[in-house]
Amino acid sequence: MTCALHEKDAIRSGILVIDSGNSRIHWGVFDGSVIKGRLNALYPDSEQELISLIENDILGDFRSGIVAASSVSGRWRDTFYRGLASQEKFDLRIASTAEDIPVEVQYDNRSGLGVDRVYAAYAAWRHAKQACVVIDAGTAVTVDAVDKNGTLLGGFIFPGADLFGWSLSEKTALPNVPFARTDLKIGTGTESCIGNAIYAGFRAALDELVRIASSASGTTSTLVVTGGHAEQVLEGLCSAAVHRPDLTLEGIGFLAKSLPKYCG
Repeated sequence: MTCALHEKDAIRSGILVIDSGNSRIHWGVFDGSVIKGRLNALYPDSEQELISLIENDILGDFRSGIVAASSVSGRWRDTFYRGLASQEKFDLRIASTAEDIPVEVQYDNRSGLGVDRVYAAYAAWRHAKQACVVIDAGTAVTVDAVDKNGTLLGGFIFPGADLFGWSLSEKTALPNVPFARTDLKIGTGTESCIGNAIYAGFRAALDELVRIASSASGTTSTLVVTGGHAEQVLEGLCSAAVHRPDLTLEGIGFLAKSLPKYCG
């Protein structure tokens, strides 16, 4: 497990917020504005180990009150929610789909929209206090437009930087060249041809998606970046951006009291 320092006083009060991703669980206490005592851990190998992680590490120092959780993990979601719900002293709040979240969304199928995108968009808007474009950089990268009223207008989903080299290598005999900042010039060898193209192509694609999203939300919109691969995105952007690593957790915290109570 990797973690920040425990802030015992913060953990015993506030709202405990948890984001269960595809490979890691992130949690901390929301104090009304920011996340304190942020921790994260890789998923364990078994359900029993996950239950133990929930009881001893995630809920261990939190005495009572609201626990708000989100999960996009197809493998662990049900076990994760059951483990939280087994501790009856907590008021557990969970949005099963984006339809459970009181945020205006313009989306063809709202129930198919990832709740993490809604949380991140809302938190970015709350912090920016104006229209914004939100980039959430994980294995996939999402670019979402939010208008001045906090309405999530929609956005884009495209491969994260590491997938470019991996997918090319998987389908050809070419080497897997990882994403890295490089010169914007033609390559003079196989690896530089691939590496320079990945960097230039990813940067160009990202800038174009941000341009379109900014046009939709408002040309003076704030650009906010979050996600585990935020550094890859930040070094490829031409536009100035605000980095908020806890954006999804903050969104869960802002909206926690209006989320449905979990009934199993």
